[in-house]
Amino acid sequence: MKHISVVLVSVLFIGLWLGVVVSGADVPPGFGEGAAFSYGIGASAIALGGAFVAVGDDASGSYWNPACTGSVRGYHLGGTYIPGGISSVSGLNAAFQSVSLSATPVQTGSLSGLGLGITWANYSISGSLGDSAGMLSDSSSRFLFSLGWKVRLSNWNLAAGVNVKYYVHATRAGAEAGVANGFGFDVGVLVQGSVADVPISFGLVSLDTNETVLKWHGTRGEPLAYVPWVIKGGVAVRLLDGKVSLSGDLEYPIPYFRAGVSGFSEPSRVHLGIEAAPIEQFVLRAGIIVSKDGVTALSVGVGLTPWKGIVVDYAYLHKQGRIGGDVHVFSAEFSFSTLGK
Repeated sequence: MKHISVVLVSVLFIGLWLGVVVSGADVPPGFGEGAAFSYGIGASAIALGGAFVAVGDDASGSYWNPACTGSVRGYHLGGTYIPGGISSVSGLNAAFQSVSLSATPVQTGSLSGLGLGITWANYSISGSLGDSAGMLSDSSSRFLFSLGWKVRLSNWNLAAGVNVKYYVHATRAGAEAGVANGFGFDVGVLVQGSVADVPISFGLVSLDTNETVLKWHGTRGEPLAYVPWVIKGGVAVRLLDGKVSLSGDLEYPIPYFRAGVSGFSEPSRVHLGIEAAPIEQFVLRAGIIVSKDGVTALSVGVGLTPWKGIVVDYAYLHKQGRIGGDVHVFSAEFSFSTLGK
């Protein structure tokens, strides 16, 4: 009976978000400036289909929802690496890497809910454009500086957080070169508690709030580029004494509202994930992403904890539709907690 109550609450939450997606204005097809980061960071999150807004329980959490910075205890250092093969264009090599550091520097007293974090994520493409066109070198980075705070309200925990983001995008194609940069910010909340003794959490995040503007330098006309404003809501539940977890996110991009601006925005997407821990120190994951424009991504993964404080994760992502291809994602995390409550 308690499981039914949790499912009903989860369905209601997702239903409200689905109403936002359906009733919102149509969004032009495309992927915008942030396309390189569409699938996020962290093998555990990617294996769950990106349904991580209400989970965020590792070093990559602040990337998905800055409120997670205040809800993860201790000190965490994590990294993600995706070897070449992201680019489906013949002759080009692509790679993705990220490093995240999060800390709850004070774990006793009034500052125990304070969390800090920093993340660097980079996507690069290089290779030959042909004998007459020369070489291509393209590198896009995000730097996130995260602050989160968690407070306890009765039997529930409420966390809020913000990311200040700096973008830099450098590209060179043959004799042409340019650099774009700009600042943006994310805001998020995370609510954690239980319904009928079943752990449940709700997350809400506004990514690149009010659109992030990047200005190109060294290029003809020095144009502006826009990273879409995306709102995501999610829910996660833990069943069977935490051995099984279900998570789901709904993603909605706010349509461009600046007069005279043309561009693209990511389509609305649904993210669903499931995690099972059949034995201690071993986790199985699976996920799916379904986009409004028909693009689907399927994912599976495993997580191992060979020693206390060390976690190694792997994810396999298969994309279908307009941008097909297979991606292998590797992550590792080192963590420890200080003494205190």
